[in-house]
Amino acid sequence: MTDRILEQKLNLLFELNPLAAIEWNIQFQVVDWNQSATEIFGYPKEEAIGRNILELVAPKELHPSLDQVFQSLFQQAEN
Repeated sequence: MTDRILEQKLNLLFELNPLAAIEWNIQFQVVDWNQSATEIFGYPKEEAIGRNILELVAPKELHPSLDQVFQSLFQQAEN
């Protein structure tokens, strides 16, 4: 299978997944957002792209704790 075909398959899995599929960068900004994420969280893809993932999917009172968890995961991944 070529890289192009694998990429197409991955894109289809992302877009057609019945679960929310959300990609974000290390600054917690949404990079990609599928239709199921729109249906579950209520934000269209165009509105979600570039926004902080925590603002979109987690209650505000959990943001500090989740931020610490994500930072810890990133640090572990670097080691």
